Amino acid sequence: MHIKLHRIGCALALMAASGLLTPAHADEDSGWYLGAGIGHVDYADKGTVRIAGETFTATERSDSDDPSSSISFWIGYRFNRHVSLEAGYLDNAQADFTLTNAAEVPLGTFVFATEGATLAFVGGLPLGKWEPYARLGVWYTQTDVRIWKDGVRLFAHRERSAELLTSLGLAYNFTAHWRARLELSFVPDAGERTGTGASNVGVATVGFTYRF
Repeated sequence: MHIKLHRIGCALALMAASGLLTPAHADEDSGWYLGAGIGHVDYADKGTVRIAGETFTATERSDSDDPSSSISFWIGYRFNRHVSLEAGYLDNAQADFTLTNAAEVPLGTFVFATEGATLAFVGGLPLGKWEPYARLGVWYTQTDVRIWKDGVRLFAHRERSAELLTSLGLAYNFTAHWRARLELSFVPDAGERTGTGASNVGVATVGFTYRF
């Protein structure tokens, strides 16, 4: 899947560069915009990870003090009032899990975090000042994991992969230049099951966009 997603990402960039979606006559709906947002990230509550050929269970800790925040930035080009292309960066806070073996013996704290660049098409349906929209693209993810026990780091590993990114959102245009947007994003199985473990990633984001 990751190889195919990488090719899809390249295809998105080539389509934009070649102008396949550029309208024949530029109008006031086209142009560049910048945005930033903050939000909340949720990982799967439980999963499995393979380390050195062994399979372990990771269960999210309810007593974790780590924030579940998410920060994102993006730059986009609006081809017309319905279609845009966005490139951005999504940085999610870590989550702490209790790692156990097959005998359910706790082995330490498993730390899982994700971040990476995004590339996606955005399809919108303007309804006055409101605009529901959807995003479909690729998240070039860097997944970092660590295992800690009694303050000692026992294991650390990092993997890069290309993941499917889908989002649904609602934007509100305050002015011709400023808009706010609320977005829910989902990435299935981010990470590598045999290296870092993989988790579904859900992100709720509130952001603002400035259109030039």
